Amino acid sequence: MDTGTESGGGDAFAARVMKKAREVQHAAVQSRAYEIGDGGPTTLDRGEELAMYGTQTGKVTGGDVLPGSRGWKGLEEWYSWIPSIFEPFTKLPDPASFDPIISSFDLVISQFGGHPDDPRGKRGDRIDSTIWGNMDSVANNVMKWHGRAAATFDEFSDPFQYIPHNHCALAHVLSQSTKANQQIFKSARDDIFAIADAAIVALGGQTSSGGTDVSFNLTVVAAVAGFVAAVPSFGATLPIWFAAVAAGAAVGAELAPKGDNHKENKLTANIRGNTTDTILDSMVDSVKRFERLVEQEEDKIVRILRSNLEVVNSKNSQADIVAPRPDLANLRSGEIDSKMGPPLGRPN
Repeated sequence: MDTGTESGGGDAFAARVMKKAREVQHAAVQSRAYEIGDGGPTTLDRGEELAMYGTQTGKVTGGDVLPGSRGWKGLEEWYSWIPSIFEPFTKLPDPASFDPIISSFDLVISQFGGHPDDPRGKRGDRIDSTIWGNMDSVANNVMKWHGRAAATFDEFSDPFQYIPHNHCALAHVLSQSTKANQQIFKSARDDIFAIADAAIVALGGQTSSGGTDVSFNLTVVAAVAGFVAAVPSFGATLPIWFAAVAAGAAVGAELAPKGDNHKENKLTANIRGNTTDTILDSMVDSVKRFERLVEQEEDKIVRILRSNLEVVNSKNSQADIVAPRPDLANLRSGEIDSKMGPPLGRPN
């Protein structure tokens, strides 16, 4: 069985897809030639007959259809549409192209003291930020301060310890969403080969005495399962309760495939039929269903990210994301004497 994750990407994958598509076409020609030569149909589609024999009588006009014969070449032309069904999948992104983006997000997570697979950090309740770590020593130094100035400083500095958590959380959500998107295309590459291989087996097993039913697995349905599950649980531990907490559960429940054939993070599908053309019809239906599944998996990511974006952009969240700017930073040198100097009438 061929897969989309074998060595060689980019054009190599596209070439393998089209090679597999031509194998499906060849299997269809063989199957249909067997049907006609076995004395099965007594009539032909007029277009099929025209391609095979150059006539339009509506009847089978020849005996066995052998490789190299006019009838065989006519069937090759008749089924020349099959590669076009698979051609759009040659443009699936190379999963390796996501690696630099993922590495960038994971670097950001590590700079905040987190780990890509454990963004909360070892202490669980906070991230050991290498950027904001000095805030602990600052807090110790000002513990002995008293008065209005000390209280104002505490109020100003308290949010700093939460901001790194949220920055790390944002990087984590983006990293996980990119990894989920990468997994979609890894699975999609494998699944399109699974459909083609099932079609070839079905066409090869079809006989005049009965039909055929070949099952195969579509793994793309589980591509973002980890993202949907992980992002909500991570967000719930943060000062900003990311919208994925609600959106992730809703999206997962709404779009997850239903039915007994959805087990073990895969969807079992079938290609079936009792003639060449009914098997091909089943194959086309499977391809269309597969396209919808890929769109649904991508939609899960988009909806979760959109929900999180709304939370991040809300006015209520800004104080938990953007560090407050002290008024002193906005003062010009000429203003410091009047604003920061000792009160008038009091000795220096």
